[in-house]
Amino acid sequence: MNNNGWIFGLVLVASAAAAPMQITVQVFNNANAPQLEVRQAEREAGWMFQEAGIAVRWIECPPYVRERGGDQVCKETSDPGLFVFLINAAEPPERSDTALGFALTQGLSNHAAAVYPRIVALTAHNSGYQDSSLLGSVMAHELAHLLFHSTRHGEGIMKPVWSHRDYQAMAQRRLTFSAAQAQTLRTMLTARVASAVKQTGETAATANTRPE
Repeated sequence: MNNNGWIFGLVLVASAAAAPMQITVQVFNNANAPQLEVRQAEREAGWMFQEAGIAVRWIECPPYVRERGGDQVCKETSDPGLFVFLINAAEPPERSDTALGFALTQGLSNHAAAVYPRIVALTAHNSGYQDSSLLGSVMAHELAHLLFHSTRHGEGIMKPVWSHRDYQAMAQRRLTFSAAQAQTLRTMLTARVASAVKQTGETAATANTRPE
């Protein structure tokens, strides 16, 4: 076996271990929600993850254009820390009639969405709620499902159903991840990156063992 492959793999593992905790989220505002509101929501979700020990880099992407095929402005890569979040205007088919968002935990587990019309409707009938803090909470909740690689719920921001008191707490930044949830988020992100690094190292090692 060519030792270069092993060295390459070890360097990647060392780099991953030294890198700070960070995820990148591509945001597609398909509902044309006000830009200020989206950025405020990103700040709210980012703050929650920051409190959990994970930085978030937000990338605002233009809507997907079917005619362009794979030549989109925002492209998905194999980066294990890359996630895609859609702010949708359409009601999702075959899903809960009341859910404000959803996460696809199958496969790569890196796509989630918010159902924007439901968020607007909920805040329109409750003057104490804020679109941006509610959208930000939905972002944090669904992205956490992707990192957990599970649809299971828990306490705090991960409750399956939010109450009137919870919505008020969001506006005051009192509804967030628990200490245990924060630890799990960091653990799962580390495992996600390590798995990708291992696959990359194995691919490099295999390539170096092929006969010339």
